Amino acid sequence: MELLSRIYSETEAWSRYADLPIQGFTRLPIAEYRQVRQLLRAVAQGEYHVLLPAPPVAYALSSGSTGSPKAIPISDVDIELRTMSAARAMVAYAELREFLEGVCLSNIPPQ
Repeated sequence: MELLSRIYSETEAWSRYADLPIQGFTRLPIAEYRQVRQLLRAVAQGEYHVLLPAPPVAYALSSGSTGSPKAIPISDVDIELRTMSAARAMVAYAELREFLEGVCLSNIPPQ
């Protein structure tokens, strides 16, 4: 949460939470799509700073579980954060299932 707070604190949407202690993030309001539609329109018109720390490099589509699929802007920062989160989740899952027992993971290639 500290990393997310630091990265997104420069955006207009998150600036009001910039001074909130990390424990306070449990009290963040849940927003519905209709509540952020204006922000998403601003991002689409080039005003990415209202919601993102960097310009969008792609758009993802939601599953549409509550209606029609919605376009979600994705910045390079988002991609990096999602990649790190996915890697941590896979390692955590493997540890739970004891897939890695006796195995040492390294991101340094053998020489």
